[in-house]
Amino acid sequence: MKVRMVPCLLLVFGFSVATAAAQDSQLRPYRNSNSSNYSSPAIITATDEEPMMIYIHKKDPPTLPNTNTSSKDEPQRKNTLPETAAAATTCGDGGCSSCSSCSSFCGCKSCPYPPGRVWFGADFLLWWTRGDHLPPLVTTSPPGTPETMAGVLGQPGTSVLFGDQSVNGGVRPGLRLTAGGWFNDAHTTGIEANFIYLGTEVTHFSAASDGIPILARPFVFEDPTDPRFGQNGSLKIAFPGLVRGNIDINASSSFLTTDVYIRQALCCGCCCRLDGLIGYRYARLRDTLEISETEIATNPASAAFGIPFLINEGFETRNEFNGGEIGLIGEYMCNCWIFRGWAKIAFGTTQREVDIHGTTQVGNNPPQNGGFLALPSNIGSFDSSVFSVLPEVGVELGYAITPRFRVFTGFTFLYWSGVARPGEQVDLHVNASQPPLGTGLVGQPLPAFSFHSSDFWAMGLNLGVELRF
Repeated sequence: MKVRMVPCLLLVFGFSVATAAAQDSQLRPYRNSNSSNYSSPAIITATDEEPMMIYIHKKDPPTLPNTNTSSKDEPQRKNTLPETAAAATTCGDGGCSSCSSCSSFCGCKSCPYPPGRVWFGADFLLWWTRGDHLPPLVTTSPPGTPETMAGVLGQPGTSVLFGDQSVNGGVRPGLRLTAGGWFNDAHTTGIEANFIYLGTEVTHFSAASDGIPILARPFVFEDPTDPRFGQNGSLKIAFPGLVRGNIDINASSSFLTTDVYIRQALCCGCCCRLDGLIGYRYARLRDTLEISETEIATNPASAAFGIPFLINEGFETRNEFNGGEIGLIGEYMCNCWIFRGWAKIAFGTTQREVDIHGTTQVGNNPPQNGGFLALPSNIGSFDSSVFSVLPEVGVELGYAITPRFRVFTGFTFLYWSGVARPGEQVDLHVNASQPPLGTGLVGQPLPAFSFHSSDFWAMGLNLGVELRF
């Protein structure tokens, strides 16, 4: 029996050793931390018995709090944006989903707004302009009016059929193109150019008569040999038993302007900026007034009976502005909505050119120099230069559909001083003693030419798109 107790004692001794080893492993939690959860088996042997293997399970080492706050852990942190800011980037507002999040600063070492280094814009315009004021050009009177009173301004029953009004001042379509880019990656210094063109507007008047209704062209007698000197009169186009005829008048107007300037950031932020500009402005305004008239005498007692008289005359003006330009351009974004505004003013000279021409053709004879309101006394080409200012202001409301595609609508006003228009160059004082109306000039050479200046403005709505790259 003593022999059988030996294995039992050895078994108890082996279990005690294993237990002590397990407790020692708990006191050394960081030893072999990368090894398996189970240690190598402990082999216990006894006499006449097969080896017995006991596996000892090791507990996971305790986790101590990490007090290391060095910057090495910073890249491992997850960088998340607020949901509103993340959604805002879909419309390209630079993450400024809240209006209060735009903290502008001046000095502008870098301007993150708006995105894109190069941009292009195109706008459809619906603008109206200041028209050309014409003097009374065609009049009429009721049937039965005496010949000396028919079509004469100031006489009872006389009314103006065409003239004594402004023409070409209605709404017309146009186009504005914009292109620009930044010179540097900071988007603080760049260049931008604009081109504006308004389609040509034409006003047409036409009238023909065999005598009734009465048609006439008003003027003032300036022939000192005529007893009606200094009084209002009229040239008959159509009058019963005297003359029949027709008259056609066409007035046209076209306008364009372009400017190119350097943009320099003054203040900017994540969703706003204010830039100053300095550059060059060019503008051109062209107007024409063309009058064509045909008269055929219907009085058999007249020496000119049945002979057509063709009168053609015209007044054309061309104004060109060249000057330096300064101004401000600002833009602010809230969510996907964009508010933009600008104010520019150019100082320079306007080169004005006026061309007056006229001819009269009797029957099949060669045309003679001179018409009716365009006579040798005022026919010719004239030019002059004057100092002018050309300011422009505009506001726009836009929406960023994508970070690179934006749409805008807005209003623009443009003013130009010191221009010449055709209607103001027409002189109704006529000395009919000069050819081709008379045989030789007696008295003052009238009509006469002298520059008459006026102002021009254009304003209207725009609808367009902008692409940024």
